Amino acid sequence: MDYVNSQPATVVQNEYSYTELLKPKLKALTYREPKKEGFWGNSQQEKIVNHEALDNNPIYIKILRDFTTDKASVELKIPIILYQSQNRKSIEINGKKVDLSVMSDDGKYYTYYITQYEGGTLINFSDLNKIEIVSYTRMRNYIKYYLGFTLNLNRTVETKNVNKEQNGFNYNWKSSVLKAMHFKISNLTFSENLEKSPASYYWEAHNSNIKINEIIQGSPWHHIATSRTQIVTNNPNKSIESYSDQLSKPLINSLNFLNNFNFRNFLITSNLKKINNYSFQYDYYINDIFKYDKSTKEFIKNSDGQPGFYVPLFFKGSIAAIIDINQIYTHKTNRIEISKNIIKPFFGHTDGLVKLRIDYTKYDFSEDDSTELEWKTYEINDKKTTSL
Repeated sequence: MDYVNSQPATVVQNEYSYTELLKPKLKALTYREPKKEGFWGNSQQEKIVNHEALDNNPIYIKILRDFTTDKASVELKIPIILYQSQNRKSIEINGKKVDLSVMSDDGKYYTYYITQYEGGTLINFSDLNKIEIVSYTRMRNYIKYYLGFTLNLNRTVETKNVNKEQNGFNYNWKSSVLKAMHFKISNLTFSENLEKSPASYYWEAHNSNIKINEIIQGSPWHHIATSRTQIVTNNPNKSIESYSDQLSKPLINSLNFLNNFNFRNFLITSNLKKINNYSFQYDYYINDIFKYDKSTKEFIKNSDGQPGFYVPLFFKGSIAAIIDINQIYTHKTNRIEISKNIIKPFFGHTDGLVKLRIDYTKYDFSEDDSTELEWKTYEINDKKTTSL
């Protein structure tokens, strides 16, 4: 479905994109066996933790992100047989111990619901770097590892900012951000390229696009933008688990002009259009009502007018505005900055798009005192402001 644009069509020149990528790597830990009694020399040769037991008892890791706060929740399912209470064990995220107080036990798996480190600090999704799980038994001359691996997430961000035309609100903003990550870790997983193994690792991402409509002198800027968001995954065999209510929230909340206009701060109204279960479109509007005022020759707020912001009619120079975005992941800022250079004011005595002047013919009243002059008044229709 094509975007609906109530403003005249423009060619998008300026584009910003933000893309999150994940290149996870799974690595088994190494260890050295303790010296056996009577053994002379250095410690035994370095060994790699064996994870054959995971073939019948895989570990499941699910990481979800809250787009509003950027907080992460980690659901970790570990086979009880490999993570028993008598074992020495630990679960760390980013090299820190985590709060494991919230958990469940179904007789086969421990399931931990992790949202914070020990001490109460919440875990940020954008800060996730690695997860390490260890479980082993050790006695004086004996050590046995049941689990020992590090999952490096290797999250990166790619951005592109193309500004071919500085004088324009015609702006295309794109983002592709991770919403969820799912891992199934078996013994085979350690030899796989996870990026190419959707059975062992798959992700869900939200792809969003915001098209900012052009602002035109003398016309109401009513329909300011359109956004479309879609949930996508790299595993077509898995159902998408992201909740649609998080998807169906508008991306734009407000717009604020940086210029010293009489009216410069606007709350944005949005209309939702559901495309399917995993895709939504929003249209965004300035619904403040304005009407042309004859005395000031400007548009003022009036319930008898029509919706939409008007560039002040005598203004020339650079218009700058900030559109607030309702998600925190946008390159550590949650706003779009747009600008437009107004070369000529709409009204002006000499340089306006509509010139204000009085043409008169010299007339000597003394020659004919009976002459009557006919005066004509030109009014501006607030719906059509192209002529006096």
